[in-house]
Order: sequence, then structure tokens, then C-alpha cells
Amino acid sequence: MKLKKEVDKVIISAAELNKYFGKDATPREMKDQIMSLLAEWKEKQPPERTAPEKKTDREK
Repeated sequence: MKLKKEVDKVIISAAELNKYFGKDATPREMKDQIMSLLAEWKEKQPPERTAPEKKTDREK
């Protein structure tokens, strides 16, 4: 029996994104804005709330 590998992506539909960005924003612009907002949010969280960053196999 094959085990299903966990997917390393989150999918947000265009309809969901259009509510916030409109139809003219490029995928790169949307991603950059989302990552910027998440960085600001993370800075405001208590240390126990933010998960440590994942290490790649090479860093272990």
C-alpha cells in the first residue's frame, strides 16, 4: 500500500483572492503582499505562538 505524501502547497482560488486584490493583480503581486502581511503578523505574535521554521533535510 502506498502512503500518500503530504502536499507542500496551499491552494487559494482566484475567486477568493479577487475579493482582496481585484482582477488586475498578478500572482506574483498577490504572493508578495500575502507574504509581507504574514511577516508583519508573525512579528506581533508571542514567541510560543509562532512555529519554528522547518529545516530542510540538508540542515538536519
